[in-house]
Amino acid sequence: MIDGLDALCRIIEEHRNEAEEMARLAPAVRAAAGAAGLWVLTAPKEVGGVELSLPEQVELYERVGQADPTVGWHGVNSTPAGIVATRLDDSDRRLLFERTDRPFAYAGALTAGVLATPDNDGFRLNGTWPFMTGAADAGWAVVVVMVAAEDGKPVQPPDIRRFVVPLAALEVHDSWGGASGMRGTGSQPVSARDVFVPGSRAVPTAAPSRVDRPLFRVGDGVLFFVPAGAIAVGILRSAVHGVIDLVSTKMSRFDGHAHYDDPRIQQTVADAHAAATCLSAGLARVCVSYWDAVESGEVPAASVRADLWSVLFATFDVARHHVSNLYAVGTSSTFATRNPVERALRDIHALNAAFDSFQSLRRAAGRSLLGHEANHPRF
Repeated sequence: MIDGLDALCRIIEEHRNEAEEMARLAPAVRAAAGAAGLWVLTAPKEVGGVELSLPEQVELYERVGQADPTVGWHGVNSTPAGIVATRLDDSDRRLLFERTDRPFAYAGALTAGVLATPDNDGFRLNGTWPFMTGAADAGWAVVVVMVAAEDGKPVQPPDIRRFVVPLAALEVHDSWGGASGMRGTGSQPVSARDVFVPGSRAVPTAAPSRVDRPLFRVGDGVLFFVPAGAIAVGILRSAVHGVIDLVSTKMSRFDGHAHYDDPRIQQTVADAHAAATCLSAGLARVCVSYWDAVESGEVPAASVRADLWSVLFATFDVARHHVSNLYAVGTSSTFATRNPVERALRDIHALNAAFDSFQSLRRAAGRSLLGHEANHPRF
């Protein structure tokens, strides 16, 4: 996959405006990413998956995030299908990955009013998810749902499962066209109306993997969150290059001076470039430490996990800060549509918003670094 990354990123860049206009994945990108293996990075090799290591995923998603973060987000949202596949029996696993030329959709947040009711040897799904990335392009979706009793109330203790559902069984509501940030993700609302899911495709969230290889020893949260941090670095890099392209030859209309001679612009570009370099190196380092542990069959030490979570959430914040600063110095050119700095500003804020509700993980990292138990289920 890494060997074909340059060619894939060129195709992604060529069709970025198309994805922006359509508010969904461009068909040419969907096909090229499928051929390169982007949709099956975390799928088992038995079904054609890549099983790309965590450090390699960070490298890949930074590059793809710079070309178009919405394509990277499709890849990240395909990750849960690979994770769930290791908990499925062989026939369901083969069916899920019968086609790998399109992404997989995901709705991972427990949503009020979405419930699964037992029905003979399976479950009936009902409710609406407000966002599902790739709903218009995916063939299958993984949705996280609470199981309810016959009276419609969640069972106690809570029974939370990942349900594997064909997109054709769900109703997609076309409302994403008005979105601003991460437009190319096509994250439409989706409803289930009495959709039957066999019990074999209703996987408890605590179910262990049936495949014991390094990638599947990585925590589910790490496999989903960390690539998103790499995408944030890619967005920052695109904003740096965007400002350089916009102002390097532009003259002020007021005093005739070259913008590249403006000390404020010079410092902002230098700081943002340095931040991208440091964030990329830091994220790579903590992922190598984490990967080394799981590859050797060990549980990563608390210090390694604290490193990873603290660096990850700092990455989101620092990338957002510098993209915002670059927008502020990018001259009036950044106010136009279809320019990389304005688009980076929208995308970085939209991406960060998806993870702001998980700030408790960075506090758990701080608690661990202070010498105490993290006391967090995802840590």
